[in-house]
Amino acid sequence: WQWRMKKLGAPCISCLRRAFALESIRAIPEKKADAVTLDDAMVFEAGRGCLRLRPVAAEMYGTKECIQS
Repeated sequence: WQWRMKKLGAPCISCLRRAFALESIRAIPEKKADAVTLDDAMVFEAGRGCLRLRPVAAEMYGTKECIQS
């Protein structure tokens, strides 16, 4: 996928794996990460306290008439 990003002229991105989701969340305000993928419970935690992170995208399932996130 890296070559596709380069071909499109998009910024180079890389993945860093942390042992715990909270470590990934804390990496954002520390400028060690730009984004993180979280489950719904951790999205809630990331928005609490001094971190105050907000989601920029969400997965949607179902149909137009019956959307489930």
